[in-house]
Amino acid sequence: MANAFRIAANTIAQRKDGILKKIFSRIAYKKGRAAAITAVARRLAEIFWIMTVKKEEYQPKNEQLYEAQVRKNIIKNIQHKIRKMGLTAEDILIATN
Repeated sequence: MANAFRIAANTIAQRKDGILKKIFSRIAYKKGRAAAITAVARRLAEIFWIMTVKKEEYQPKNEQLYEAQVRKNIIKNIQHKIRKMGLTAEDILIATN
């Protein structure tokens, strides 16, 4: 069964759009294709489990909300790095000019 989810995840990687494709691309960029296949296969297994055991319909995430969440996390990470380095807004403005 795990192999079937991995094959499905690999197929998702070849798609042009969709929330699972965006998740795959983000993970593949950071950790590599193998890790992305594993992560998306796990996500597919979760969806399968919810649909079969809980008898709930699949409710895909809204792509705009997902992108907004990713953007928010990126900004949060940048702010954390700025605080960690002890930089101020003036330091950043001087460095960009």
